[in-house]
Amino acid sequence: MEDFVGRRGRIEAKRLRSLSQRSDLKGALQLGSHVGALVTTGNEASFKTHARRLLKEGVSAEALRHTVLVTFGATTTFSQISDGLHWVDDVTAK
Repeated sequence: MEDFVGRRGRIEAKRLRSLSQRSDLKGALQLGSHVGALVTTGNEASFKTHARRLLKEGVSAEALRHTVLVTFGATTTFSQISDGLHWVDDVTAK
């Protein structure tokens, strides 16, 4: 994450960490908000990375699906939702 933020030059990694630590959204909730944004922007690889992290923290596959669905209509199209739900299936397949 630090390298990505640093390369883009949008916000320094140190500043991002500081903001993250002060956030009221902690742990799984914070990552869950990122997951919803990743569906909207179509970032499959990043979505799967964060989804796996959430699963390791004990978040259920159903909660991941809900995170995908909650963006529907406001900012995300049906095809993006469909993609996101398939990505959840991919990371939860055994």
